[in-house]
Amino acid sequence: MSDELAETKIERLRYFFEFETLMALKVTHEITFSNESKSPISTIKFDLGEYKPYLRIFDTNNEILEFSKSREAGSGDFSQYLIDIKLPHDRELKPNERRTLIIKYVSPSGYNDDAPQFENAPYSRLVFDLKEEINLYIAIKSSDNFQFVDYPYILDNDGNPIRGEVEKLSKKDKFMQDESGQNSYFSIKSESNDKTLVIYHRQAINQSISNWIVAGKWLGIISAIVISLFIVSMLLSKNNLIESNFLISYPVFVMTSLVVIKGWLFSKDLDSKLERYDKQYLILIGTLFAELLLILLFQLSSPQNPTIQACNITDCNQVLNFTFDDIPTKCSTMISNNYNSTITINT
Repeated sequence: MSDELAETKIERLRYFFEFETLMALKVTHEITFSNESKSPISTIKFDLGEYKPYLRIFDTNNEILEFSKSREAGSGDFSQYLIDIKLPHDRELKPNERRTLIIKYVSPSGYNDDAPQFENAPYSRLVFDLKEEINLYIAIKSSDNFQFVDYPYILDNDGNPIRGEVEKLSKKDKFMQDESGQNSYFSIKSESNDKTLVIYHRQAINQSISNWIVAGKWLGIISAIVISLFIVSMLLSKNNLIESNFLISYPVFVMTSLVVIKGWLFSKDLDSKLERYDKQYLILIGTLFAELLLILLFQLSSPQNPTIQACNITDCNQVLNFTFDDIPTKCSTMISNNYNSTITINT
């Protein structure tokens, strides 16, 4: 064992997990080291245990620290991810001094493969090696607008859950769990080195948002069917589609509603149960758009109402063009203006 590793002791561990989506989270790991030797330490060894994407290390002055793979990586009990953290030349870790280092990285969120109680729901499996009499603090911030639940377990050295261990430590005030808003908090002080804390952090979409998705889907399905039947009915009865402004405004309204709901909901990562609705929304919007184009084509190809020409109007001697529907209005206007008119209609 190297001198640096032997002479430094971890006194406290704090983890901060912030879910940006259901698929990825930012992790901030604070480690408090103490120097138990009689000489200053310029290099601190730390075993990451696994690959940490976008890894950065800071000291308490927010200064970025350099690090490199240690020569002892992969030997003995060390993993391949044992690193040497270089401290600033003017800020070595002095004897009996404590120093907190901050490790930041991004981690992908895992999905369930085996546990039946998490079936069809995305969750993250957070693993922590417990050290005897070392305080471990964990804070988890869930994605906005999502419900969450946490399932903590303590495993033995073989990876098997220890029944009743969480309750046992809770009675001794060595395990605490709390929630506030979108945050959950844990603290634990282990009694041995051969145990592991596993937290299954499950997130699910709020039921109100889920209801909007389902309602939008059925609005699209029913609207597509009703508009199709209405078009067929109009064609069979040989009625003029141009008279039905409803056939223009209604599909536009439904398409707009679906686009708004889809853009609002699926711009984020949602519960995997709802991903199938994404394609269904696209199909419904495409169907309604095709029906709208069909209506417009029928309108353009439909014969227009004939134009009426009225002429020889006394005192005006002008030609007026208007449709059949305009005749009552025009005649009423001429009568109210005391026109002595003769109207000749040419179709």
